[in-house]
Amino acid sequence: MKTSLYVMPGFLAVTTLLASAAFAENGKWNSNNDPRNFDPKYEFNFNKLQTLTDGDASVDKDGKRTYRGWTDTYWPKTRAYIADRWQQPDAAFNFRKYVLPRGESGVRAMSQQEINLLSPAEKFDIIRGRYDFPIFHEIVTKKFKPTRKEWWHGLCDGWTMSSLNVDEPQAIVYKNPKITNAVAVPLGSSDIKGLLAYYYARRFEPKSSAYVGKFCTRGKRLFGMDGSCKDIDAGAFHVVLVNEIGKKHQGFAMDRDPSPQVWNQAVMKYKTEYFPRAKKAKNAGDDVYRQVDVKTVVYFVDEMYSTDDEMQQNDVTVQPSYDTTIGKVKLSELNYEYTLNLDIADNIIGGEWANTGDIHPDALWRLQFSLPGKATDNKNNPDDWTVLSDILKQATAYTGNVPADDPTKLSGSGAGDLRAASNASDDDGK
Repeated sequence: MKTSLYVMPGFLAVTTLLASAAFAENGKWNSNNDPRNFDPKYEFNFNKLQTLTDGDASVDKDGKRTYRGWTDTYWPKTRAYIADRWQQPDAAFNFRKYVLPRGESGVRAMSQQEINLLSPAEKFDIIRGRYDFPIFHEIVTKKFKPTRKEWWHGLCDGWTMSSLNVDEPQAIVYKNPKITNAVAVPLGSSDIKGLLAYYYARRFEPKSSAYVGKFCTRGKRLFGMDGSCKDIDAGAFHVVLVNEIGKKHQGFAMDRDPSPQVWNQAVMKYKTEYFPRAKKAKNAGDDVYRQVDVKTVVYFVDEMYSTDDEMQQNDVTVQPSYDTTIGKVKLSELNYEYTLNLDIADNIIGGEWANTGDIHPDALWRLQFSLPGKATDNKNNPDDWTVLSDILKQATAYTGNVPADDPTKLSGSGAGDLRAASNASDDDGK
């Protein structure tokens, strides 16, 4: 799409200059791009970091599987997020035509197979004994009219956060122990993933958060005043990448699209090559002693689709899964080229992207994780999601881990790949 814009003489040059300097000065990153925002104890010395030429967060330091970084759909807005009855063949985009069960009696008259075909939102409300289906109605309001232009809107932030912090849930049949004569509700792996994504995107209020880089918005991209559409600093990105995945074996969240669109993904692996320069560039800055060119392949957890054609991967072809994706997690790759700026002590102090255009991520982020609990809905009414923690405990029992609020205490045990008994339908509606 081509857009015309009248700019005062000299204004474009000034704003471009401001944008390029907004996240780096004299070859060094600024406070918004400082890797210490993530961890003040990072290793910055290039000579020590260059030995970690590859890293994989899907295994821990002992080489055991972590069951983290699992794939799923991004639960598109155009399909009503988790109100999508994804297992029904003709249900996609037709959420306004759904006939909801009529109260508790209507639910109890349904077979388990019929309950299984409901949306994650409806299933969760049945589990909570909320037969008025408040989550479904919270999403599908009279004003909820998503357009085709919003095909990329979804719950990728909630999916990314839960994927990084809890083991992949398996399919279970769940009965709420706090409700007498509770209805047994079949939950597929993606049903539980969708509930997690919705909770962490729409309910969760973290006690703390950290960002490296600033998020690009339409206004910022238009005027370019703060450089948010040109960062993250390449050197800062490299420091976070190698420390988190190479040293800690821990993935992190990244908005991989520097445009106003947001595509949050879990970064889980990397491979990198180094090419020291004979001399630094003339415009490198006085604080830069030498420079190293870098080629890095970053592997991120991608969405599940019914097609391998990237041009067709959108809200129409998303494909949730009733079963876990263990052994078939979809990793896609990004190829980055950039230059590291080193000081006289060989510490990384900044960097520059070698590629032109949008071939760099937008920002890195993390939130302090805690298990689902009491929250407020979109009208600030009390809303209890604590039962989701119990669902998660049962659905991840096969890994040998116990979900906890502190993700650093969790690690994959390599336990047997047991499956919960379920007489629910495996039909994914395709």
